[in-house]
Amino acid sequence: MPAPCPALITQGGVSSCGIADQPSAFVRHAGGARGARRLRIAAKLLIGAGLGCDAQDENEPFSPTFDADMTAHYRANHARLHRAAAVWGLMLTTRRGGPA
Repeated sequence: MPAPCPALITQGGVSSCGIADQPSAFVRHAGGARGARRLRIAAKLLIGAGLGCDAQDENEPFSPTFDADMTAHYRANHARLHRAAAVWGLMLTTRRGGPA
């Protein structure tokens, strides 16, 4: 059975985000070691690394605690998240009353 996320990497029983760990495997413009490092740092901030993956699988039960933690992360890091998105060539939109 394939992983719910195509970027999910599991090695030795430990799972991690491939986009955050190996960005050059997912984007062409990694820009060498320095660029890949910037992409890794930005991706980890964007996904809330350390809190859990922000991409909830459609069959995954909703967790109010996790949702509150991610919302707090997004609110506390608002400006940093916009800069991190720019590293990836993205622009975040702000939801009224929500994260980003």
